Amino acid sequence: NSKNKLTRVFMQKQEEMVQRTIEKTVALLIAAAVMIVAMFFPAYKGEWGLLHLNASIAERGVWQFRHVNVFHAILNAWCLLAVTFNLHVTLRRMICLFALCAACPYVKEGQYICGLSCFTIALTASNTFNVPNMRFFLFLLAATIASGFLFHSIAAYAHIYGAALGLIWGFANETLKEV
Repeated sequence: NSKNKLTRVFMQKQEEMVQRTIEKTVALLIAAAVMIVAMFFPAYKGEWGLLHLNASIAERGVWQFRHVNVFHAILNAWCLLAVTFNLHVTLRRMICLFALCAACPYVKEGQYICGLSCFTIALTASNTFNVPNMRFFLFLLAATIASGFLFHSIAAYAHIYGAALGLIWGFANETLKEV
């Protein structure tokens, strides 16, 4: 009886690991794409130019892989991997939040921005209702966003947009679980 229970628990853990492997693989592929694009096609060079309001969804989706420099790309890729590997992130959540972040760019100094950091903040915020210490988690999220206002080159308002998307997504999912 205890052997069957142990086998069931082991099989359940194996199944969870396989399910999470897909999300981790997608995050690793996104991180690799971000690094390759940042090294060879930085956002300030090339024929892509600036993102405009009438840009297609495909252009907005590709723009999330563009970064001003390699350091910015490394930071965003690291944050994406940290969120995906440490929090509960599903593939459906990744796809939906990526599309929502790409759909509505933020305007900063005449340039439209819909970056990977907005997507990463949205993924992080969507887990607010799944963490044991929600107040501390929200404090860290707010501190991260607030620190963005200290640096001129960071589009902190885009992070607020991403956090709002993630909180709405997390709240909706948590509410629908209870129904």
